[in-house]
Amino acid sequence: MIAVEVENLSFSYDGISKVLKVINFKVEEGEMVGIIGPNGSGKTTLFRTISGFLRDYDGRILLFGKNLRAIKPIERAKMVTVVSQNFNPIFDFSVLDILRMGRIPYHTFLKNHHPEDDRMIERALDVFELRELVDREFHSLSEGEKRRVIIAKSYVQNTRVILADELTSHLDLDHSYRIAKFMKYLVEKEGKTLIVSFHDLNMASLLCDRVILLKDGKILTDGRIDEIYRNDKLRELYDVEVEVIKHPRCGKPQILMKWE
Repeated sequence: MIAVEVENLSFSYDGISKVLKVINFKVEEGEMVGIIGPNGSGKTTLFRTISGFLRDYDGRILLFGKNLRAIKPIERAKMVTVVSQNFNPIFDFSVLDILRMGRIPYHTFLKNHHPEDDRMIERALDVFELRELVDREFHSLSEGEKRRVIIAKSYVQNTRVILADELTSHLDLDHSYRIAKFMKYLVEKEGKTLIVSFHDLNMASLLCDRVILLKDGKILTDGRIDEIYRNDKLRELYDVEVEVIKHPRCGKPQILMKWE
């Protein structure tokens, strides 16, 4: 089944300069697709439109065959969520408070507790290794710990589609590996559909079989990693020369900068 379908999507913040320019792609349910592109290529704006946060776009976005414009906000919050490294609540919420926020779409004015709330939160504490942090204030956590909490929040929210915006960026190897492992778990064990933006091309290759290259608000190319991770494609995207080698254990392509 097609989880996300984007048709002729264009968007402008000022009504003049297009940030997204006639974007077209489909993502199958249970697939993890990487979005790769330089800063300013439109990755975050793309996520904000697919999630319904930005509404004044041209074109059409379908979630499981339903037009995004026709989906009520409370129902949309049960279908798709954005997980961003920029999540920064104003108040001093605890980790448990943050996880509880993920269950808000399932509450009503008269009923602020859903039978699944406790089970989902308890499961998230185990899966994302958060039990020792559950009573800590979110602001007191390291950057890697914060990322674990926000990806756990998306799990608790139980949407079928997760848009992960550069979750592995600016982390040490340990935390980057953990976040990658959790994203892989969500797809392989929970059947989630993930669209993930990356700056780390090698991490994208390890996690995804398919990537979309985005440049200047347009799709440069869309296809399998082994077809796209070539010097000519990446030179066109980043205007640099690279060497492509195979990972010694899994055989996935990995990128090295050419160095004189």
